[in-house]
Amino acid sequence: MSFDERLGLLLDAERSERANYRYTPRLHWAKLPQQNDSLEDLDQRVPRGIDKRLIATLSTLQWIEQKLNLLII
Repeated sequence: MSFDERLGLLLDAERSERANYRYTPRLHWAKLPQQNDSLEDLDQRVPRGIDKRLIATLSTLQWIEQKLNLLII
């Protein structure tokens, strides 16, 4: 690797470390429940009034490209 490539990797690692350093205490102070759920984990056998087609559409993430908001309650 060239010097420029190594320096770029080092700067990226430093930027990530600083971002994580600021992010971790904020997440702790927010006292949000820590869940790592995904759409694949959603049990669709339980009737919740959720349209399966809507979930499939949301999973494409086109709503992000269209700059729309998503509120899950």
